[in-house]
Amino acid sequence: MSSLTKQFVITQSVKNVSSIADGGEHVTPSEIHYGTEWYMRIKRDNGFMSFGLYCPMTGKTTNWSIVADIRVELMPLTGMWKSVECECKIAKSPSLISEVLRSTIMPWGRMMTNYVVDDALMIEVFVTIKSMTGFERPYNLRSFDESMEEFSDVVLLVGEKKFYVLRKYLAAQSKYFKALLLGSFEEGKSSEVTLTSIDPNDFQFFLEVLYGDSAINDLTVEGILHIADMYDTPMVVRKCEEFLIKGTKLPAKKKLQMAFRYKMENFMRNYYAELGN
Repeated sequence: MSSLTKQFVITQSVKNVSSIADGGEHVTPSEIHYGTEWYMRIKRDNGFMSFGLYCPMTGKTTNWSIVADIRVELMPLTGMWKSVECECKIAKSPSLISEVLRSTIMPWGRMMTNYVVDDALMIEVFVTIKSMTGFERPYNLRSFDESMEEFSDVVLLVGEKKFYVLRKYLAAQSKYFKALLLGSFEEGKSSEVTLTSIDPNDFQFFLEVLYGDSAINDLTVEGILHIADMYDTPMVVRKCEEFLIKGTKLPAKKKLQMAFRYKMENFMRNYYAELGN
């Protein structure tokens, strides 16, 4: 079962490090995580190594923000790991971090001596997303707001957003919700239940899939899987798996990461069968 927070790791090998002149930089290939694009920049700046993790929002004009904990690790040559951590927040900007760690990594010469092997530098970035705002769709496939109050018997509060749902329907699809809403917990008797540490947008998409709508796409699938696995909802996980087998344009690396993390056996069988062919 997943942790409550959205987490991912970016691992990149920066090659030809010695060719980076002072003032120059290396930009890594981008990766997709939780529906957004991420890439790194390693810069040689006045004799120091600086680092940036970027989250471009091409074409996005509405207000948005991301709060995340970042840990950067350099793979050592000498057995001494270098780790730098920070919390960052950015709003309506083309980047998540803009050289926040500048001059705090290490002098360039020390990096070359202790961390560069065969002119390549291995970097791992551990990202824990604490909140994402401003990523809502302009419309929802299904409403769970006050207009559904007469058809519901419990309100789920996620952040500042209320979802009006039927407890028995959720309980029939999820062991977690069965125990929470129909069991002996206090929430089983309450008309309003708070769910913590999840994204209301992801929960909206999750409920849409649970209620039969086609909410899964390349931008939403990872967030939906995160919620479905956390709340033990096999039907939603299966629908996401079917999408990854047949409907996605995500790169193979990303699909494999999700398949391993969420134990998608059908996806793995299909993947290896295609390799065999």
